[in-house]
Amino acid sequence: MGVLSTLHVYVRREVIEEVAGELAEGDPTLVEIAPQFLAPDPALGALFAAIRHALVEDEYGSAIYIDYLARAIASHLVSRHSGARIKPMPAMETHGGIVPMIRTAIDFMQANIEQPISLGEIAGVIGRSPSQVARQFRASFGVPPHRYLLVMRIKHAQRLLATTGQPIADVALACGFSHQEHMTRVFRRWCDTTPAAYRRAARH
Repeated sequence: MGVLSTLHVYVRREVIEEVAGELAEGDPTLVEIAPQFLAPDPALGALFAAIRHALVEDEYGSAIYIDYLARAIASHLVSRHSGARIKPMPAMETHGGIVPMIRTAIDFMQANIEQPISLGEIAGVIGRSPSQVARQFRASFGVPPHRYLLVMRIKHAQRLLATTGQPIADVALACGFSHQEHMTRVFRRWCDTTPAAYRRAARH
């Protein structure tokens, strides 16, 4: 007999109600998720796989990514497994450029780039819900906020490596990575080189 492997995922009730308040008609506190699923749900399975991946890949195991996944799961549960009547989604603001609230969010992310940043913190700064922040980032840039933040951190690391003599371990912490090895793994994956090699190339 093989070893049974299970993944237990808990989504806070407040997250369900936050998402239900945006997606569903009526009182979000009355939305109930069906207690069991009788048919396979590939979309939900993909979201669970993303959580499992986040647990082993520290590139993705960040507060902002976990917040994003929690709301994606809540959105799917409310839309497909609650029986709630879903409201038409309003159009996202684009105006051909970056909307002011997203510019404020980016400024906050840049000012706190060395710190763990959650989706809820960004939402609090701009006076929107975390789900609205995630949708607006996708509308503005085509990527979710956690991916945008990761790219910001990599670009910040590139600037520090090219223009300062800071030890690579200090650069990693200044860019919001948990340690030097964490930054090196992410840097290699995105830039196809190591921070040390990037620094040498930038100086020549």
